[in-house]
Amino acid sequence: MFNYLDAKMSIYSAKDPQYQGFIAGNGNGIVTVDGKPSQKRIVVFERTKLFPCLRQTWSNADGTYLIPWLDVSKTYMVMAVDDKEKYEPVVWDFIKPASNNG
Repeated sequence: MFNYLDAKMSIYSAKDPQYQGFIAGNGNGIVTVDGKPSQKRIVVFERTKLFPCLRQTWSNADGTYLIPWLDVSKTYMVMAVDDKEKYEPVVWDFIKPASNNG
Protein backbone atom coordinates (compact mmCIF):
# COMPACT_ATOMS: atom_id res chain seq x y z
CA MET A 1 0.00 0.00 0.00
CA PHE A 2 1.30 3.42 -0.95
CA ASN A 3 1.32 6.15 1.69
CA TYR A 4 1.99 9.82 1.04
CA LEU A 5 3.78 12.07 3.54
CA ASP A 6 2.99 15.75 3.07
CA ALA A 7 4.94 18.84 4.18
CA LYS A 8 3.10 18.85 7.54
CA MET A 9 4.36 15.30 8.15
CA SER A 10 0.84 13.87 7.91
CA ILE A 11 0.45 10.44 6.33
CA TYR A 12 -2.31 9.78 3.80
CA SER A 13 -3.28 6.61 2.00
CA ALA A 14 -3.27 6.32 -1.80
CA LYS A 15 -6.94 5.39 -1.47
CA ASP A 16 -7.74 8.87 -0.11
CA PRO A 17 -9.71 10.63 -2.90
CA GLN A 18 -8.00 13.91 -2.06
CA TYR A 19 -4.66 12.42 -3.22
CA GLN A 20 -5.81 11.08 -6.59
CA GLY A 21 -4.25 13.96 -8.56
CA PHE A 22 -1.28 13.74 -10.90
CA ILE A 23 0.90 15.90 -13.12
CA ALA A 24 2.23 14.29 -16.28
CA GLY A 25 4.46 15.41 -19.09
CA ASN A 26 3.58 13.93 -22.46
CA GLY A 27 2.91 15.16 -26.00
CA ASN A 28 3.92 18.84 -26.12
CA GLY A 29 4.66 18.77 -22.38
CA ILE A 30 7.71 16.50 -22.41
CA VAL A 31 11.15 17.49 -21.15
CA THR A 32 13.45 18.46 -24.01
CA VAL A 33 16.98 19.75 -24.48
CA ASP A 34 17.79 21.47 -27.77
CA GLY A 35 14.40 20.27 -29.06
CA LYS A 36 15.09 16.58 -28.33
CA PRO A 37 13.46 14.47 -25.57
CA SER A 38 15.67 14.30 -22.51
CA GLN A 39 15.96 12.61 -19.13
CA LYS A 40 16.13 15.26 -16.38
CA ARG A 41 15.33 15.63 -12.69
CA ILE A 42 11.78 16.88 -12.02
CA VAL A 43 11.16 18.66 -8.71
CA VAL A 44 7.68 19.47 -7.37
CA PHE A 45 6.94 22.27 -4.91
CA GLU A 46 3.65 23.00 -3.20
CA ARG A 47 2.54 26.55 -4.06
CA THR A 48 2.40 28.02 -0.53
CA LYS A 49 4.34 30.74 1.28
CA LEU A 50 7.16 28.34 2.14
CA PHE A 51 7.25 26.39 -1.18
CA PRO A 52 8.01 22.99 0.40
CA CYS A 53 9.64 20.50 -1.94
CA LEU A 54 7.25 17.56 -2.06
CA ARG A 55 8.74 15.19 -4.63
CA GLN A 56 11.60 14.53 -6.96
CA THR A 57 11.61 12.14 -9.88
CA TRP A 58 13.28 11.75 -13.26
CA SER A 59 11.73 12.10 -16.66
CA ASN A 60 12.05 9.04 -18.87
CA ALA A 61 14.51 8.98 -21.78
CA ASP A 62 11.62 9.94 -24.09
CA GLY A 63 11.00 13.09 -21.98
CA THR A 64 7.74 11.90 -20.40
CA TYR A 65 7.18 11.98 -16.66
CA LEU A 66 4.49 11.24 -14.08
CA ILE A 67 4.06 12.70 -10.60
CA PRO A 68 1.22 10.75 -8.95
CA TRP A 69 -0.70 10.99 -5.66
CA LEU A 70 -1.02 14.77 -5.44
CA ASP A 71 -3.65 16.66 -3.49
CA VAL A 72 -6.20 17.78 -6.09
CA SER A 73 -7.12 20.87 -4.02
CA LYS A 74 -3.60 22.34 -4.14
CA THR A 75 -1.51 24.18 -6.72
CA TYR A 76 2.08 23.23 -7.58
CA MET A 77 5.25 24.49 -9.20
CA VAL A 78 7.14 21.93 -11.30
CA MET A 79 10.79 22.42 -12.20
CA ALA A 80 13.03 20.47 -14.60
CA VAL A 81 16.69 20.66 -13.58
CA ASP A 82 19.81 19.98 -15.63
CA ASP A 83 22.18 18.15 -13.25
CA LYS A 84 25.00 18.59 -15.76
CA GLU A 85 24.83 22.37 -15.06
CA LYS A 86 24.70 23.29 -18.75
CA TYR A 87 21.14 24.74 -18.77
CA GLU A 88 19.10 26.84 -16.37
CA PRO A 89 16.04 25.17 -14.77
CA VAL A 90 12.71 25.31 -16.58
CA VAL A 91 9.67 25.97 -14.41
CA TRP A 92 5.92 25.48 -14.86
CA ASP A 93 4.00 27.46 -12.25
CA PHE A 94 0.44 27.41 -10.87
CA ILE A 95 -0.16 23.82 -11.99
CA LYS A 96 -3.37 22.13 -10.86
CA PRO A 97 -3.13 18.33 -10.97
CA ALA A 98 -5.41 16.26 -13.14
CA SER A 99 -7.54 13.74 -11.28
CA ASN A 100 -7.46 9.96 -11.44
CA ASN A 101 -11.18 10.13 -10.73
CA GLY A 102 -12.13 11.96 -13.90
